[in-house]
Amino acid sequence: MYPRLDALAGREGYVTLRFVVGEDGAVSSIELQEQKGPSSFVESARDAVSGWRFSPALKGGRAVACSCVQRLTFRLGGKR
Repeated sequence: MYPRLDALAGREGYVTLRFVVGEDGAVSSIELQEQKGPSSFVESARDAVSGWRFSPALKGGRAVACSCVQRLTFRLGGKR
């Protein structure tokens, strides 16, 4: 979710996070890799990613944990 005060102030930026998707598809071990913008973007991105669920990676037909990197962009006004 876009932090309300940052939206009102017109702030934009991005956060890149590294995290682990476990054998159960849940996210853990969220680490900040890169940030452009206020720290509230980092908090919001961590909150969002922690709630994501995935189909786990498979190796030899068995679920395994894997490391992922994702950039979350905070952009206002539908600009591309």
